Amino acid sequence: MSFAELLVAVGELPGIRRVRFTTSHPRDFTQDIVQAIDATPTLCDHIHLPVQSGSNVVLKAMAREYTREWYLERMSWIKAAKRDISITSDMIVGFPGETDADLRRRLPWSVEVKYDAVFAFKFSPRPNTRR
Repeated sequence: MSFAELLVAVGELPGIRRVRFTTSHPRDFTQDIVQAIDATPTLCDHIHLPVQSGSNVVLKAMAREYTREWYLERMSWIKAAKRDISITSDMIVGFPGETDADLRRRLPWSVEVKYDAVFAFKFSPRPNTRR
């Protein structure tokens, strides 16, 4: 069973009035999740999809398995949905090696996606973090 199928199954259980979930990583976000939200009224019309950075260079340095373009494709799926789906995200600033130009890419990125909310955090080293 896919995650989208699980969401629909839970959303269709008797007595379930509302199902909300958080997507942990963009690689796990598939188009059928948007289709499930469109088809299942009990699934909240909200998706939290962390982007971390609008720069492909920084995403690569973070060892993210996606690019800006790949992420924007997922945003296009959400924007094409029948329902108006709210979008929130996480961003990290100050990642080692991030330049002023990388930071400036964030404003057009945020305007293009039209996030409803963004949770921004300064970089904080943790065990096994690439630097």
